Amino acid sequence: MCCPFLKSVRHLILSVAIQISVGFLPTTAFADLQAGYKAFENEDYLGALQEWSPLAEAGDANAQFLVGLYFQEGLVVEKDDREAIKWFLLAAKQGVDQAQYELAQYYFFGEKSFLDVDQGLYWLRQSAAQEYVESEAMLALLYYNNEFFEPDDKKALIWARRASAHGDIVGHFVLAELYRDGRGVDEDIALAIELFQKSADGGDRHAEIKLSDIYMSGKAGWMMIPLGVKMFVVYAFEEAILEGTTWKQYGTDLLVATVIEIRNFMAIFETDTLPDT
Repeated sequence: MCCPFLKSVRHLILSVAIQISVGFLPTTAFADLQAGYKAFENEDYLGALQEWSPLAEAGDANAQFLVGLYFQEGLVVEKDDREAIKWFLLAAKQGVDQAQYELAQYYFFGEKSFLDVDQGLYWLRQSAAQEYVESEAMLALLYYNNEFFEPDDKKALIWARRASAHGDIVGHFVLAELYRDGRGVDEDIALAIELFQKSADGGDRHAEIKLSDIYMSGKAGWMMIPLGVKMFVVYAFEEAILEGTTWKQYGTDLLVATVIEIRNFMAIFETDTLPDT
């Protein structure tokens, strides 16, 4: 079985190969790029690099991006983030949206010496302007909440809507958070639920717990509270299995959490009126 980082590289290289084949990415050495791709598919990683390296040195933007991936992941070469950044920057300056995104990752989340928020935002915007959905989603997330600069709900809303429109689960999630809390937009719990559900359906487990929180809060109507409790219990159970928690510890944690949620549920009935349905 292929290790996770190779799967990631395979996905990126496949996407580049597809774009080249349908003409989305201009290339001066189509045949050599395809030869490298075929070698990579046959797990001849060194052979692929040998096809792409001369092209990268000659200035082919797609090859530069692919060589950057090799150094980023340490695939048949020594892992070298500085060398990866060098190749990504060359490709980014020629408009390769994926390279622009990878470069931004280094500027935001790489080692301390790489940190450059202004450059990170610049390249994310360049990539997002080409509708690269991962960049749209990252901009939404950063403007919603980050450790680098003040959040901006209006900008978060713009980018979350774009990413969500392209089907991105992070875009769905951020947009749901904004509608749930009424940040930069009028509160809309029904739409927040719909968006959290889309994110959850796409595999975002954080969205599942957000849904259970809304239901247990009574914001979706008091009749949905039991569903929220059920979702919480199922989520906790699945997380315990994923984390390898012992049954004894899982039972203790779940008992405490369930008692808290039942108390919250019963508190609804201690008010003079039930929540609106």
